[in-house]
Amino acid sequence: MKTTLREDSAVVATSLTIHLVADGAELKVPIRWTVGLRRTAGKWMWLHRHASAAADSQADGAAYPTN
Repeated sequence: MKTTLREDSAVVATSLTIHLVADGAELKVPIRWTVGLRRTAGKWMWLHRHASAAADSQADGAAYPTN
């Protein structure tokens, strides 16, 4: 997990795996997850959240398929 903090703003980014059961089959879905936060009146509030799964064409560790 990587966290960037500057005054009253923060960004958290991580990769994780969601474990699901669908139609009796166990699935593992790798997810990239990011959230932007702002501290207002002493409380951290979510401004934005994004989650995505890599396309089948992406190799492990690749941020974007280049070919």
